[in-house]
Amino acid sequence: MMKHKNISIVFISLLIIAILLMMSPRMLAYTIPAVENLKVEYTDGTANLSWSSVTNADGYEVFVNIPGYGYANIGSVSENKVSVIGISEDTAYSVKVRAYEYVNNIKEVGNFSNEVDFDTNKEADLDRVTGVKVETTGNIAKVEWNAVSEATGYEVYVDIPNYGFLKIGNATTNSAVLMGFQTNGKYAVKIRAFKGTNGKDGYGEFSSSKTFYINSEDLDDDKKEELDQVKDLEYNLEKDKVYLNWSKVKDADEYIVYISINGGNYSEIGRVTGREATINDLRENTTYKVKIAAYNKHDDVYGKESNVITFKTDKSFEEEIELDKVRNLSVDIDGNRAYLDWSKVKDADKYEIYLSKNGKAYSLAGTVTKNSATISDLDYNTSYKVKVRAYNEKYDEYGTYSDIKSFKTEEDDTIEVGKVKNIDIDVNGNRVDLDWSKVTNADEYEVYLSKNSGSYDLIGTVKNNNATISNLSYNTSYKIKIRAYNEKYDEYGAYSDIESFKTEKNNNDEDEDDDYTSTSVGTVKGLDVDVKNRNEIALEWAAVSKADGYEVYLSEDGDPYELVLTTEYVRDIVTDLEYNTSYRVKVRAYKEVDGRKKYGSYSSVKSFKTEKYNSSINNEEVGKVKNVNASVTGSTVYLSWKSVPGAVKYEIQFTVPGYGGATSIWSEGPGRTISGLTNKTSNYTARVRAYKYVDGRLVPGEYSDVVRFKGK
Repeated sequence: MMKHKNISIVFISLLIIAILLMMSPRMLAYTIPAVENLKVEYTDGTANLSWSSVTNADGYEVFVNIPGYGYANIGSVSENKVSVIGISEDTAYSVKVRAYEYVNNIKEVGNFSNEVDFDTNKEADLDRVTGVKVETTGNIAKVEWNAVSEATGYEVYVDIPNYGFLKIGNATTNSAVLMGFQTNGKYAVKIRAFKGTNGKDGYGEFSSSKTFYINSEDLDDDKKEELDQVKDLEYNLEKDKVYLNWSKVKDADEYIVYISINGGNYSEIGRVTGREATINDLRENTTYKVKIAAYNKHDDVYGKESNVITFKTDKSFEEEIELDKVRNLSVDIDGNRAYLDWSKVKDADKYEIYLSKNGKAYSLAGTVTKNSATISDLDYNTSYKVKVRAYNEKYDEYGTYSDIKSFKTEEDDTIEVGKVKNIDIDVNGNRVDLDWSKVTNADEYEVYLSKNSGSYDLIGTVKNNNATISNLSYNTSYKIKIRAYNEKYDEYGAYSDIESFKTEKNNNDEDEDDDYTSTSVGTVKGLDVDVKNRNEIALEWAAVSKADGYEVYLSEDGDPYELVLTTEYVRDIVTDLEYNTSYRVKVRAYKEVDGRKKYGSYSSVKSFKTEKYNSSINNEEVGKVKNVNASVTGSTVYLSWKSVPGAVKYEIQFTVPGYGGATSIWSEGPGRTISGLTNKTSNYTARVRAYKYVDGRLVPGEYSDVVRFKGK
């Protein structure tokens, strides 16, 4: 007797037995049911989401509509609930969820749940915005709506392709002009009223969304809202399954599959996003009729149904097999390897092993033919979960997953000592001062020296990442190399790259230049460092006799030194350093002789670390946009400005004479073209501000000065 698989799908008010749709690499063979009953509860910066479980789902993908960016996948979970933290106050959000399942080692996803909106804004006793109208001319859209009593302003959101609804600006009257559309096609707009300054006293409910088209005036509204009929519907029947395919319909988001069994009424059995579907587990000796209709979710528009195809299954099917659950799964740990073993499953050709790391979603770790496996190269001292299921290739049949086994890998009992890098050499007469980057796991360092290309000799071992070698031969060539050592594990790191240097001539030699003493420059002493304003330092040192100026050198996190400041003063400031970063600094004096600089020895090295960024005490992290210029050509203006360091995007606030409010237009770089200017209309205005990430949040800077211009 054939084994049948069934799945329940709710239509309108009728519960029917639906046919399970499955995905394959070539065509949609299984439709994972859409997530239902999505609910959101918001409390103090956390949104708690829950929904009804989907049968056989391996996990769920959670999408959040982030203001300014549209929908983003914030992660996957294995349970039918999740807490989303970091929710901003005074913000409107939307969420949606879809299930996924691994089929034939491929991650297949179902249809999204209905979108659920939640608002962290303070609610106000304001009416919902009604009567939204849109008039378009070229790439300009004028929006009007009914005024709301007691409202002090309105927020305007536009549905932008691939981003979802984004807030583009505020209006103080019941109208706005939308400009700067980068692509032609279909858009939608929705409005809500607010009280107080920028919604301080709360918000009303959003209006219904109103669809409009940019540069599509050749189409009337009725035609724009219609979907074409599904055409070229074809099928291929194989025993208990039928493969369907059809032609693509313009503007269709998904396709609805309807089926009639033995002359009964048609019922919707699933929705797919592609142009292929497979209906599985058909009944023996049964007549079926199938038709397809296109659907646009955004506008809630259906297309005309396709022509009907009719087919009948054979009188009998060959009996299927049923694989048992994997049992007696055991795990043994050796370091970062896991040895798995389980009981054989009758009729199993292969076994799939799924692994979860630190509570994250399961992923396929491997497929084996035996009832044992070894998983190598796991992370040390890490928690994992594992489950196994059987598979029969002939019948494309999977068994039930084993019980989940949890385990933790052991701690790493080995270490790796790194190579010494960034050796800095400062020669002073017959003495050399050495400095290099710290090496992880190093207890001490061995310094090796070669004289005149001779053999290397170990001349000393030091605990710190610096050393001084004295009493070398004057005017002599040397080579040096250094390696790190860990005493506990008796481990050496690789030798550094070989560095060469030459000691200076002896000042007391008879052939020394007569005026050397008069032009020599002393060593900078008494260097002091004071961290200011979290990312600035104040430097001070003792004056050097005969010095004309000083050079300040800085090393960031062990990188090579760089000249960052030349000054004639013994007190100065170095600005625009990185927050929460370790640095080393040294200074040397110089005197200009015959148009060339003669240098003294470097000061001793001083180490310091800048402070962490704190938005509560530094609100000037995002720089003000400067030098905004407007270049007008006919009905087009090109706005340009000086880029702001660290900025990831720019907001252009644009006003049009004769219309209330302002429109926000976005740019990724320091320039943007805006078209659609009316000839000889004066007093267009624009101002720009930059956005950058500060402590993981997108923060705006101060607006630029206003620039005014008119069409030519």
